[in-house]
Amino acid sequence: MSQEQIVGDLVDIGFSEHEARLYLALYALGAGTAYEVAKAASLPVPNTYNVIRALTARNAVKAISQRPARYVAVAPAELFAKLASTMSEKCSSIVESLKKVEPASEVSFVDIIVDKSAIVARVRSIIEAAQKQIIVKGANDLPEDILEAIRSAALRGVQCLFVHYGEAPEALTSAGVLCWPHEGNGIRLGMGADYLTICCDFENALIYRMDPDTEAAYSENRSFVYMTSVMIRHEIYLAEIMASFGSQIEERFGPGLYDLRKPFSMSPLGAAFEKYVNERRQGAV
Repeated sequence: MSQEQIVGDLVDIGFSEHEARLYLALYALGAGTAYEVAKAASLPVPNTYNVIRALTARNAVKAISQRPARYVAVAPAELFAKLASTMSEKCSSIVESLKKVEPASEVSFVDIIVDKSAIVARVRSIIEAAQKQIIVKGANDLPEDILEAIRSAALRGVQCLFVHYGEAPEALTSAGVLCWPHEGNGIRLGMGADYLTICCDFENALIYRMDPDTEAAYSENRSFVYMTSVMIRHEIYLAEIMASFGSQIEERFGPGLYDLRKPFSMSPLGAAFEKYVNERRQGAV
């Protein structure tokens, strides 16, 4: 990691740029006077005294002699362990305090997330916070972090319902997750398998487009949550209906509900879907 990157990281956790540069320069020097560290950090000497005072107040720098005044940087392991502990305690205190604050009104928004790691982190966080029920629709090859979060939720007693493409993941079924193959067969046709849709405790919902361009929409808006929840629940109802009456429904509406889908589709059904329907009708699948 370059010095500029280290300075940037220090700024990110609350140091001013001058404080970051001086701390790094003093740490590299081992010990030094204000003049020596100012020169090493490329800072004006008059400003250096104010920066040293600020770093001393942060317990990031300490004096080791008076005449002349010499300073050393507090060891990183000691400094940042204490900072992390203090920050964690403050954040926990703020969370508890804000629980007692009543919002003036519900704020409705949809948060658009495009960074994959941030999306996975958000999915995990809402799953880990769920207490009653998680309903999910997605492919059976979801990211391992997400599958493990669902499994852990089921093991701690949260009801987990999963409508899946492909075979039901053994890691989920063995934990008690209730699984239904999409439309009764779980066959991956169309764009549906490229999306993960999840609703937790009827309080929040997220729709994650995994392919071809990563993007997710997250909201606590009541209408968004209702729409997402009802959509997945109807997928469960359809899977149950197909399990009991699949042959009759296929005879009436065609393989994959083709005769029902085609007149009302807003986009082409796709070559793979058309191929599946033709092969099904010819008895090949």
